[in-house]
Amino acid sequence: TGNTEDSLDTAPRIMIVNDGHGFKDRSKMKLAGITRRENKILAAPDWDLRQLGPRYLREMEKYLDRRATDADTPFFLYFVPNANHNQRNVDGVFAVPEEVAGVKIKGQSRYTDGAKAGDREDMVLENDVIFGKILDKLKQTEDPRWPGHKMIENTLIIFTSDNGPNLSAVKNTALVQESGGLRGKKAKIWEGGHRVPFLLYWQGHFEKGINRNLLSLTDLYATLASIVGHELRPHEARDSHDSLPYWTGEAKGEDLRPRVFFCNLGSPYLNDTLAIREGSRKLLMNGGLAMPSMKGGSRGGVNLAMFYDLKENL
Repeated sequence: TGNTEDSLDTAPRIMIVNDGHGFKDRSKMKLAGITRRENKILAAPDWDLRQLGPRYLREMEKYLDRRATDADTPFFLYFVPNANHNQRNVDGVFAVPEEVAGVKIKGQSRYTDGAKAGDREDMVLENDVIFGKILDKLKQTEDPRWPGHKMIENTLIIFTSDNGPNLSAVKNTALVQESGGLRGKKAKIWEGGHRVPFLLYWQGHFEKGINRNLLSLTDLYATLASIVGHELRPHEARDSHDSLPYWTGEAKGEDLRPRVFFCNLGSPYLNDTLAIREGSRKLLMNGGLAMPSMKGGSRGGVNLAMFYDLKENL
């Protein structure tokens, strides 16, 4: 609920909690939406994009309080912040909250040189504050599964993203600051489109350092299964690699298992592009699923486009 990127702006905008919502009187709903969907999206009467982040934080804290009373069951908390997704009000202004849990947000973000940033950067600050508050909650809450210890001591924490920045004004192959100086943006097969931060913390296991081995988010399935002792069935998660030995250092050398990362369905959804990584080597291809974008190809054919060694040419 509440994604205001134009292509994803869908109704209704309501808050769903535990597979249900308390709002039932449709006649009291208001119309929201921006750009092409302005005043076309049904929303609850109290819908306020600025309050989504603060409310998510309150709900997560209540969830952890409930888990603190259950000594028999592990917990899983998955947080996808709205602030990442270009949240704007009907007037086009970024939906920045004034504060989150007593911490001022609007107008408080700064660049690394100390210069004042803008509303978009304030929303990045909002994410940072909320994530920090969740870590604080884990540090303060007793773990019923491990008496005498806090939840933070027995929780695997992952912070990551599913794609690079979505910058509509940036050309597909441009080098951009938001991508760390890499080429491309969201939905593109260049490194700027998919190389993302991946922060991992598990006290006593992963606390510091840098791991430069290749990892795809699809690998999380097999890796987490390995951590909890679940043996994958023959056809379960076939596109997922167990990366735990490379996280712990048990596996020596570079992880050279190939990953098929990307399929970009560009308009009109007939010019698929794929990339395969094997260590530092990256092969880019056009076609293979639908109509190749390169002239002279046949439907279903694959045309080799480019090859890089990312150690030499990132």
